[in-house]
Amino acid sequence: MSALGQESFWSILACPQCAGKLEKTVSGAKCVSCQAEFGRSKNNQLDLRLRKTKKLLVNFVVTPSFEDDEASFGFLPMDSDFKDFNGLEEFKFMSEELPSYIHRPCTKESLVLDLGCGDTKYRPNFEHLGFRYVGLDYSSKDATLLGDAHALPFEDESFELIFSRSVFEHLQHPIVAMNEAYRVLKPNCRFLGSTAFLEPFHGSFYHPTHYGLFNYFKHAGFSVEHISPNPKWDVLTAQASMALFPKLPQFISNAFIFPLKLTHKAYWKIGHLLRPNQCNELTRLLWTTGSYEFVVRKN
Repeated sequence: MSALGQESFWSILACPQCAGKLEKTVSGAKCVSCQAEFGRSKNNQLDLRLRKTKKLLVNFVVTPSFEDDEASFGFLPMDSDFKDFNGLEEFKFMSEELPSYIHRPCTKESLVLDLGCGDTKYRPNFEHLGFRYVGLDYSSKDATLLGDAHALPFEDESFELIFSRSVFEHLQHPIVAMNEAYRVLKPNCRFLGSTAFLEPFHGSFYHPTHYGLFNYFKHAGFSVEHISPNPKWDVLTAQASMALFPKLPQFISNAFIFPLKLTHKAYWKIGHLLRPNQCNELTRLLWTTGSYEFVVRKN
């Protein structure tokens, strides 16, 4: 039986159009409030994407000056509570530190939402830790169900953990999606993942700076624990791999940019000798990373 065939998953589903309760139908689901009907994809996934335009009112708070928390920006440390869980070595395309913030679930019923799950490559890792996995994507044939990050089809406070890798740059309204993530996350639980900065265009809308990302999360209500540059994915590597030489093996594209990377690092080291407070390694990476990783919490 598929995950969505289990009653416990149906209990957290909500109409993406009006947030009403969904009831099962022969062809999929129907909202008991607005009567919206939802079918299934050709892969038998419940399709809970929006059926029509949804208008939202988003309130913004404008302050005289931007107030950030410099303590939130830094190298991502290993979580002090991290245990050496077997299987986490398969979390590829991210730093070694980020998976350490994924703790074992509190109960056997705890759910993790893989937001923008793609081919669900991380599903075995979450299930190995004991989470019950829900992968949501707009179009992937491997997703648990189809849905829109701007209108998540779940009840409030349904998930103990939300994970999202390289998704928010592809959304038309990332602030709306972060508000939705906050809504469906349980209190005192974490949302972690990554998003693009100096990557080239790849069907993306926004590539926020670390300030912009901080602002997104604070607006949604999250407490920001860490926003960190990915040291393995700098702007030169990202541009060479994705835009300058996209069809070449990465070791060849890396060879082309290797002299420039050495010159760049040497230049910043000289700058550090002259202006140690301004030209440090953290600043270099924050300014030149291809993507940021984040760990935030719903208080």
